[in-house]
Amino acid sequence: MSEVVRIYNPTGTVSDYELLASRLPKFLEQYGPDKGYRVVIQTKPLMEIKPGMLRLYEAAIAAGKMPSEVGLPPVGEGMIFKALLLDKDGNTVLTASSLCKINEYKDWEIGETAARQRLVAAAGYNGTLIENDEKGDLNKQEKASEPVKPTRRGSRGKGNKKEPKASAGNGSVTQLPSAQSSANTDGVPPAMLRQIEHLAKVKGMDVKTPTTMEEAKAQMKSLLS
Repeated sequence: MSEVVRIYNPTGTVSDYELLASRLPKFLEQYGPDKGYRVVIQTKPLMEIKPGMLRLYEAAIAAGKMPSEVGLPPVGEGMIFKALLLDKDGNTVLTASSLCKINEYKDWEIGETAARQRLVAAAGYNGTLIENDEKGDLNKQEKASEPVKPTRRGSRGKGNKKEPKASAGNGSVTQLPSAQSSANTDGVPPAMLRQIEHLAKVKGMDVKTPTTMEEAKAQMKSLLS
């Protein structure tokens, strides 16, 4: 039986996510050792990918200085975990990686598991988190996006499409505008309005219709805190 959790992430998207342990059996059916595949986890300190910064720390230490004395940030304990899917000939089929700050031994296991789950997702076994990362990238670029239903080939539009109505809520939540009634929302994407409404319902909070992107982002941050 698969175990699924619901995720509310900082970009405002809401999605159901199947945990790694539930996806592994399906993944191993196709990419298991009996099929000639193997997964290898490689680790590397975060500082190793910043050789220039590493030399600055080395120079400071050689001069008998603390990093903070010469304006360098504290040395982090970040580790990069890279998962590789190899075929029987040792060729790399897929790769995925994660970054984890190591404060205790359990953090190491979390970092390795994160790399494995991203590899499994990259192989096509529930890529919800990868999709969320991509949406997060679009959000950082301030590119609004929302799902688009594919149009059947050969279908003829009638020109009078009805827009979906925003749900009225439970009486304690203000109804947000529908996809085409955003004249007073100064470019706030309809998808973001729906996300704010959904999160407000989940938390039982009253919300006002945001009139600017700044207000929408502030509401989203408040609802996700």
